[in-house]
Amino acid sequence: MSHFTLAASGLIIDAFQWQGGNLEAYALPCWAQNMQFTTPGNNTICVPCYNGIQSVNPTDWVAQGPGGNVFTMANTMFAALFTATA
Repeated sequence: MSHFTLAASGLIIDAFQWQGGNLEAYALPCWAQNMQFTTPGNNTICVPCYNGIQSVNPTDWVAQGPGGNVFTMANTMFAALFTATA
């Protein structure tokens, strides 16, 4: 599992970056393994999030916050807000 910290607040999340491809062959983190992802067939996945189903494109991130809420974020925004935590 990959941990990331929000620079402004110190909030730590767990996240993975979707690279596209075959979902069944993808190494998902434990918290995401039982989620009901759907694959429309265009290299995206649809992720059930706290605010509804979100479409995730290659290089986008899927994250779980400390309260268990799942959210998605474009790579450019994720890179601007979060840093990897050891």
